Amino acid sequence: MPNGDLGKYELITGLIRKKLNNSLLAEEEILLNQWLMEDPDNQAMLNRLQDEQQRREDVELMRSFDTQLALEKLTERFGQDDAHRKRRSRFAYISAAAAAVVLVLTATVFFETGKKQQQKAQPLAVAVKQQPAADSGQVLLTLSGGATIDIEKAGAGVVGQQQGALVTKAANGVLQYDAGKQPATDAAAAVAYNTLSVPRGKRYQIVLPDGSKVWLNAHTTLQYPVAFNGKERVIELNGEAYFEVAPRAGQPFKVITGNQVVEVLGTHFNVEAYAGDSRIVTTLAEGRVRVRKGNAVADMKPGQMAVNDIATTGLHTQQADLSAILAWKEGIFYFKDERIEDIMKKVARAYNVTVEFKTSNRDKRFWATFPMDKGLAGLLKSLEQTNMIHFKLQPGKVIVL
Repeated sequence: MPNGDLGKYELITGLIRKKLNNSLLAEEEILLNQWLMEDPDNQAMLNRLQDEQQRREDVELMRSFDTQLALEKLTERFGQDDAHRKRRSRFAYISAAAAAVVLVLTATVFFETGKKQQQKAQPLAVAVKQQPAADSGQVLLTLSGGATIDIEKAGAGVVGQQQGALVTKAANGVLQYDAGKQPATDAAAAVAYNTLSVPRGKRYQIVLPDGSKVWLNAHTTLQYPVAFNGKERVIELNGEAYFEVAPRAGQPFKVITGNQVVEVLGTHFNVEAYAGDSRIVTTLAEGRVRVRKGNAVADMKPGQMAVNDIATTGLHTQQADLSAILAWKEGIFYFKDERIEDIMKKVARAYNVTVEFKTSNRDKRFWATFPMDKGLAGLLKSLEQTNMIHFKLQPGKVIVL
C-alpha cells in the first residue's frame, strides 16, 4: 500500500476513535462523513465498530490470531467474498499493514470505552448516531446514555429528561424539549446529544430546544444537542427534513449533511441528503441560507435550490419548484417529470418496501400527484393507467415490469 494511503487510513482511524469516544469536532465530523460516503463498506465498518458486542468479539479474534489471519477472519465476517473483494473498498479490505491499524483501533476503542464506563456511571456526552431500521416500523429516540424510546408507543407527557431539559410528547404526537421547567445547563458542561430516527413508512415532527420546528421524512435520522449553549446551533441530518428555524441573534443554526454545511440565521428550508444518493439538495422557502462544500459557497434566495453533486467539488444553484419539493411534508407525492427509478426510491421509503426492476428502461418519466395515505396499491394503479409502466405487488416488495 502506498504510504499516502496508509496515512489516510491512520487519519480515518483517529476520526473513528474520536467518534466512538464522543470527542469528534464538527469539522472532523465532515471529514469522516466524506469518507463514509465514498463506499457503503466504509459505513459497514463504522457500524460494526459502534457495536460493543462485536468489538468484544473482534478483540478476542485479535488475541487468538496473528494480524493477517485476524484480518481474514474479520473481513470474512463482514461478508467479503471473491466477487466483493474486487470492489476497491477503501477501508475494509486494506493491506496487512493497515489491518494492524484497524485491529489496534478496535482494541483501543473497546478498552477505552470499558475504562470510561467503569470510571463514570453517567450518560455519555454524545449519543451514537444510528440509522433508522428499515424494517423496525418504530420512531425511536436515542438518549445520550444509549437508551431508546419508542416514541409512538409512549403516551403524551414527559418521556425523558436530559441535562435539565424535559423531553415531552404533545397530545398531537410532536416531540419537544422544554428547558424552562428545569435549571439551566452550565454552558461549559459537556452537552448531551439525542438522535431521532424515523424508519421507512413513517414521518415525524420535532421541536428542538431553541424552538425550531423540524419535519422528518421517512428513513431519516436527526442528531441534535439537548441545549444550544455554544456560539452556534449545530445539528446533523441523514435523510430529508424541512426546517423552520427560530431566529436567534448571534447564534447561527448549522445543518451538517454529508460533505456540506447549511448555515442559517432564521428561515424555512428543506434538505434532502439520503445516504447513497448522488446529490444533496437544499431548497430555500423563506429567509436566507448559505451552503458550504469545502471552498465552494452558495448564497441562496427564496425559491432557489442548491445542488451538491457528491462526485464533484462544486455547488450550483437553480430555481426550484417549491410545490413539488415540499409536497412530502403535506403527505403528498408530487412527481414532476421524474424518472421511474427516482420515483420508486421515494415509494420504497414512504411505504417501507423493496423495489426490483425487471425492465431495462428506468428513465421513463411521469407527472403525477397522489396522497400518500391512499396507499401503495392505489399509487401503482394510478401510474399504470398511463400504460407506460406495470407493476407486480408482493408482500413488502414491488416489481417494476
